[in-house]
Amino acid sequence: QEGTAEWHAHIVVRAILGLPGRKLRRETGARLVLTCPPLAVAGVLEATARAANRRVCVLRWPLAEAERAQIEHQRAGHVKLVTSRSGRIIGAGIVGPGAEELIAPISLAISKGMTAAEVAITMIPHPLRAAAMRSASVAFRETQPFDLFGRLLLSWNQLIALPMKFYRDCVSYLSEKTRHIFR
Repeated sequence: QEGTAEWHAHIVVRAILGLPGRKLRRETGARLVLTCPPLAVAGVLEATARAANRRVCVLRWPLAEAERAQIEHQRAGHVKLVTSRSGRIIGAGIVGPGAEELIAPISLAISKGMTAAEVAITMIPHPLRAAAMRSASVAFRETQPFDLFGRLLLSWNQLIALPMKFYRDCVSYLSEKTRHIFR
């Protein structure tokens, strides 16, 4: 894999030059299969984590729920996050359009030891498929007891999502009517 080979070369060159290097953490590496639709994975796979007797939480979210996918009429694909019981993201898998791009922020989250709660409060520009990753993380927060501020933030996000769907539906309806009028 080119990304892994590039990282290995970086480590070797730093060692040759006598510069301090970073250790390669295999569990954070991302892999990509450019099929139709693309498949991307990063970190520890769910089966591997379970085989090692790790207690994990698996979060799934359909890519079709992301507004970008709805705009482009894409119905296939999903995001899967594998977290420890405490919420630290240890693995991820994405299948669907844009998986090759979406795996990068998840791989970064894994390498930095981020939790699902931290990803859940990350601001995602509108409209992106990455919102599916954030939504999967919010699903983890909904399953966990958390403080008043977290509940308020979750309620605020849900409150914003309702009018956005209404406006999107209105724009879709009006654009369809306009097409019929100007034919």
